Amino acid sequence: AIVSGTTFDWFLPWPEEALTEVAMKFLTGADLTTEDPSLIGNIASVFGNSHTAVIHQSTKMQIEQKRHNYVTPTNYLELVKGYVSTLKEKQDTIGSNAFKLRNGLHKLD
Repeated sequence: AIVSGTTFDWFLPWPEEALTEVAMKFLTGADLTTEDPSLIGNIASVFGNSHTAVIHQSTKMQIEQKRHNYVTPTNYLELVKGYVSTLKEKQDTIGSNAFKLRNGLHKLD
């Protein structure tokens, strides 16, 4: 009966370098068009830094307000995947609009 009402907190924090490497893997595997290859590394670094900052703020919230906010690797993966899908969508939209603009300018000439 005691075990059924028990919650285990087995979420261990990932090192920031591991978070950055995971983001790099997702971003490089997404075939994103970029003129500057170092941009992908910088974006991956921002993901790692932001996830680590959220973990620190969640710990602070737990100490001050006695409220748990679980930050898991699944949250991080969803963040990176969401960014990649939104970026692809925006690149497609901008590419389509640029094509329409070029085509319209060509017809005007």
